[in-house]
Amino acid sequence: MLAYTKFMKSYRNTDPPIDFFNNNSSTPFYTHTTSYGDEYSYHTHNFYEIVYIKSGEINHVINDVPQKLKFGHVIFLRPTDRHVYIRTDKECSHRDLIFENKFFEETCALLNPNFLTNYLASKAPTPIMMTSQQLNSLEDRILKINQQLHDQHNKNTLIRIFLVELLSIFYENSILIKKQLSYPPIVNQILESISLNFRERLNEILSKFEYDKAYLSRLFKSSLGITMSQYLVNVRLDYVASQLKLTDKTIFEISIDSGFYSVSHLNKIFKNKFGVTPSQFKKKQ
Repeated sequence: MLAYTKFMKSYRNTDPPIDFFNNNSSTPFYTHTTSYGDEYSYHTHNFYEIVYIKSGEINHVINDVPQKLKFGHVIFLRPTDRHVYIRTDKECSHRDLIFENKFFEETCALLNPNFLTNYLASKAPTPIMMTSQQLNSLEDRILKINQQLHDQHNKNTLIRIFLVELLSIFYENSILIKKQLSYPPIVNQILESISLNFRERLNEILSKFEYDKAYLSRLFKSSLGITMSQYLVNVRLDYVASQLKLTDKTIFEISIDSGFYSVSHLNKIFKNKFGVTPSQFKKKQ
């Protein structure tokens, strides 16, 4: 905590807000992927920004609240939020999505008159965990937007559809949080532990809990409708799909990295879920 306080004293600058837009801007949206060089001073923006982590992890401080962002995390920033990234020796790549204020607020109003009020409500935005499927879908949307080189009208329509998908993730997570409140606390702890440790075997994940495994299995299935093993496999497969799409790793490397120690086994269960083998999936991308 002392190191964090010392760091923030050196980064607590009062620079003018960063602005990407002006009256001559022809687009309400910019995006880029950042893998280094993002340790600016503690700053604000004159726009809405949504950031998601494509790989690795990074420390993040927003409105004096420290956070650790990891693969799959998405954070919804408001124009008044002050934040800064703090890189360590760990690799991290994040996608920054920048929306012009009027365009963003009009899209919120289309969804629900109270949507923007809820979006702006908290002191510090809480990171939301996306699935790998959601992350893949967003990257597909960005590709389609970038293909509209000479048709700004179509491009703006695709941007609005893309923003609605992002805001849907925000809204669905709000509902999910309410739903999780109805789960027994131990089930939420298991969900979090699987999310953070999905490369480990299920017995290793459950060894952290001082409960009978059979009891945890019954409680988990009664809450979510599937077994813990099925849930763990789905988390791993979604991670495999994202790595096939976002990296140049071999299928063997991805198999080991995701907790599958047999490529033949991965091929079989991956095809059961996605309809194609990992190599076929990678070629399609």
